[in-house]
Amino acid sequence: MMKKMFFMAVMSIFLLLSSDVYAKRYPEDDDKCGPRHEERFDRFCDELAKDLDLNEEQQKKIKENHKNHMEKRKELYKEVKEKREELKKELDKTKTDKAKVDKIVGELKSLNAKMIDLRVEKVLEMKDVLTPKQYEKLSENMEKKHKKMMKKGKGNKKHMRNKMRDHGPMGDGSMDDRPMDE
Repeated sequence: MMKKMFFMAVMSIFLLLSSDVYAKRYPEDDDKCGPRHEERFDRFCDELAKDLDLNEEQQKKIKENHKNHMEKRKELYKEVKEKREELKKELDKTKTDKAKVDKIVGELKSLNAKMIDLRVEKVLEMKDVLTPKQYEKLSENMEKKHKKMMKKGKGNKKHMRNKMRDHGPMGDGSMDDRPMDE
């Protein structure tokens, strides 16, 4: 019985750590939907308009789509946060109810699927607004930025150590007592 409980706890923790859903990315936590985000998005739109030679109508549609997307995203993040907290409470109990954990995990998976759907919806909306040539150029630019970010991140072990120290594997600062050089 103890082996089974231990295995279940280890698997639950693994699921949480490896899941996109468990990542600490909530609008109220890091201002992804606040005024600073809007300023960054406005700068992005200005760059986009210049790079892709967007007309006024395209710019307007992109901003409208973004606003709608952010409202939906914010609501989903709120639901995910609530479910994460519910799961954490259940896993922290002395006697964990596996059926309850399974139900919560299923709900988190469903929310994760909704987030993926939302991302795809955003891409399709962008394709509807842009001409094929503009979309191709946007894709190329995004790919270049992605490669640049990946290149920047390579070999930056100190950054990852600091991130783990600051946030811990559970996103809760659980490694604050470790020295930086370890």
